[in-house]
Amino acid sequence: MNGTLTASSVKPGVRRSKKYTSGRVCEFSSCETQISIYNKKKYCFLHSPVSYPRVRGHLSRDQEPNI
Repeated sequence: MNGTLTASSVKPGVRRSKKYTSGRVCEFSSCETQISIYNKKKYCFLHSPVSYPRVRGHLSRDQEPNI
C-alpha cells in the first residue's frame, strides 16, 4: 500500500447548479437587495411570501388531538 493520496475525476452523473441572470434586484418597492444568481425567486428573503413545505404523515399543532 502506498502512502500518497490520488485525486479522482468528477463523476459524470453530477449535475451543475442552475444559474439565473446576474444583477437582478428584489421586485419589492424600495428594496435594492441584489438577488443571487442561484436564487430563482424574484424577491429577496425578507420580502418573499411565506410558504410552508408539505409534510406528509404529520399533523400540524392545531390539528393534533387533545389527550
